Amino acid sequence: MFSHRRDICALVGWLLAFWAGALNTVTTLTIIMERVAHLSGRLNDIGMNALLNPADALLAFVIWFSFVFGSFLAGKTLGRIGLTSSLLLVAGGIGLGALFVWGGFYAQTGQLSGAGRIIMAVILPLAMGFQNALTSLLPRIGRTTHWTGDSTDLGLALAKRHYSLAAHNAVKIFGFVCGAAAMGYLIGVRNLAPQYGLSLVAAGLFLTIMFLHMLNQALSPKLLTTERL
Repeated sequence: MFSHRRDICALVGWLLAFWAGALNTVTTLTIIMERVAHLSGRLNDIGMNALLNPADALLAFVIWFSFVFGSFLAGKTLGRIGLTSSLLLVAGGIGLGALFVWGGFYAQTGQLSGAGRIIMAVILPLAMGFQNALTSLLPRIGRTTHWTGDSTDLGLALAKRHYSLAAHNAVKIFGFVCGAAAMGYLIGVRNLAPQYGLSLVAAGLFLTIMFLHMLNQALSPKLLTTERL
């Protein structure tokens, strides 16, 4: 991919992380009232609420299972249809979620609120698991939805003076923070409705993927099909 140029791979990581951060924020503030891009907290919620609040434990389990299933599907898909088509499936999944939100299928409050919240807890974590698995299968990019591992790697890279790797991880983390900040501003300050927020993420991710595809073709026209964006 991109002739294995680390600077371009960092750009890919920043952009995909940006939209993951934006999606995670819109689902946290609206739609599900839960994070969908990382799972440590969801696993804790399963255990913490298993006896105290089984309904919340079930919601956390659905989010966890959907993310894992998305990763499974990505592992089966990448080698067959390539990265561009696979990433377009991520954008399509988020777009499908946006259609459900436009239809009113989302949480109105922080309480468990029926089928809409469960449906979104399936679709959106699945898309994030799919994206994270795709980029994790490409070592030059790595994770793009959650940051415990990358934060650890950042510290280790600095300790070992592997500054290019440290910079790569820092760029991705910063992209996620920027996406979260942008969506937090739109929802918290500009009062952006959840259906518009999710539609923005789906459209932005689609345009990002097409931009990266054209950039890859311009930089690496002779890449093998299995490496092609």
